[in-house]
Amino acid sequence: FNRDKEPYPVDAPREQAALLAELELAVGAGDLPAVGRAATRSAELNQSLLPKRNLPALCEAAARLGALGVVIAHSGTVAGLLIADHDPDYLPKREAARRACLALAGNAEVYHTLCFR
Repeated sequence: FNRDKEPYPVDAPREQAALLAELELAVGAGDLPAVGRAATRSAELNQSLLPKRNLPALCEAAARLGALGVVIAHSGTVAGLLIADHDPDYLPKREAARRACLALAGNAEVYHTLCFR
């Protein structure tokens, strides 16, 4: 794997370290929009190493739906949209996100993770 791929851009490790620090602060503060921004930027940075064909469409869906951002396993095996469960429009956003993911990948699941309340 590592022999077949171009390395990350020179400044990527520095940006990844900054993103991790931002993520730690965001989780500590319960700042879900900042968590979403960090997750999205991390997915974008990883594109140069392991491109995910649906990332641009997923980012567009996140913006269109008002999601917090995207989440992608760096292996590319799992991808989705981040939506706060306390969002007043949570249910319609969740359904729209499920439909968008279904259209992109042919399947969709809903998972619930951390809650900052």
